[in-house]
Amino acid sequence: MANILIIDDDATYASMTQQRLERAGHYVSLHIGPFGATKAASQLGIDLILLDVFMPGLSGPQLLEVMRQNRAVAHAKVIFCSSMDAGPLKALAEEHHAEGFVPKAAERSELLATVARVLGGGAT
Repeated sequence: MANILIIDDDATYASMTQQRLERAGHYVSLHIGPFGATKAASQLGIDLILLDVFMPGLSGPQLLEVMRQNRAVAHAKVIFCSSMDAGPLKALAEEHHAEGFVPKAAERSELLATVARVLGGGAT
């Protein structure tokens, strides 16, 4: 199973998502907020990052740009997550070359399917 890092400023959503992914057999760590996330990801040997789009101080797309320039985490696949509608979220993920996207309101099955597709090499 994969080593996943959830980066989100909403601790409640992050914790709920962590539980869903752990029940599916993944190893999941949380990082609340964007600052220090690149360091955390590099120390944890992350395969996949579930990255919130809207965080105060540094947005998900901005953080992704920083991470792509860091050799220790540049290999990690990224799924954007947000409360925004799926259409705009998909466009944002494509624009910033994230490997996938999942709305925060998505059912557990959609979250797990998106994670499986991205880890398997296919985009969502």
